[in-house]
Amino acid sequence: RVATVCGGRPPKVYQGSMWDITALRDLYDGHENHDPRPSIVCIDFTNIHGNDIFMDSIVLIRLLRSVFDSTLSKIIIKSRILSNHSRSYQSFQSFEQKAKLQLEEQGSVTRDVKHTEVQVICAVGVSDYRSTIPYVVHKGDHVLEIGCHFGKTTDLLAKAAYASGDDDSSSVMGIDIGKKCIDRARKLYSQNNTNLRFDVMDAWDTGSLLRECPELNVIFVDVGGISGYDGEFEALTLVKQLVCVFGKRLRHIVIKSRCLRDHSSLFPHSDDVLR
Repeated sequence: RVATVCGGRPPKVYQGSMWDITALRDLYDGHENHDPRPSIVCIDFTNIHGNDIFMDSIVLIRLLRSVFDSTLSKIIIKSRILSNHSRSYQSFQSFEQKAKLQLEEQGSVTRDVKHTEVQVICAVGVSDYRSTIPYVVHKGDHVLEIGCHFGKTTDLLAKAAYASGDDDSSSVMGIDIGKKCIDRARKLYSQNNTNLRFDVMDAWDTGSLLRECPELNVIFVDVGGISGYDGEFEALTLVKQLVCVFGKRLRHIVIKSRCLRDHSSLFPHSDDVLR
């Protein structure tokens, strides 16, 4: 059931499927309707889905934005899953601002004890991607880079995780599906560092990842094909997979993806909006 309110007039009630976008559009654009299109949409996803399904929610939001794009300014959502999701995902710029403030006040970047979700930082460009390293990698960490290419970023991760002397328990691994990339990375960076290794592996091969890296604190992801607009669902699925497998000790996932940077900006949490 959908109720629409226009300029103080009694609400119109549409009793039908939220997925019938044509019918929803006709509420405003039909021959007998002259009401303005909505500027704000409020959705209680638990009433629509029952189980509050994440991907269905994202698809419905996309559809509403595309249909009412010319007038829509806000979508207000009641959903526990999307609430947790919005706490987890943030753009590099948003993360950096908070991280600098934490460093000034506490001397280190820590996860809010009230919110235990893995923090996903969405960067665009190599510079922003690498700029997260001082904030998220701690001495002694176990770190994985997926899509390491020729190993430059993986080497920077190894240097950040290295703890000098006998206290060093760090391990850093870079993987890529290109054998030539891995061969060159090994030649350039791993010969003099026993805690840094490279291997040919697919990001989606969860079993192999778990065997090679049973424990991870930080994961960096730079995979082609998940940056453009059409890569949003694939990128979200990959992140979900990594969180499910390594979430016990995992603190951060840093992913280089324009579509996820845009995605994170679209889902501010109500606490941040009302602050």
